[in-house]
Amino acid sequence: MKYVSAGAKEQFGLSALMIRPDGIVAWVSEGGADCGELEKVAARWFAPNDL
Repeated sequence: MKYVSAGAKEQFGLSALMIRPDGIVAWVSEGGADCGELEKVAARWFAPNDL
């Protein structure tokens, strides 16, 4: 899986977010990132189509 990590000019109270390839925000975190939750969301949006 490829990913891009970058800083933001304005954070708007968010500590992390995941954007789908079509530009829709799929997940956000306002506090510390919950890696378990992020893994579930990533599996949903980025799993192979045959699953």
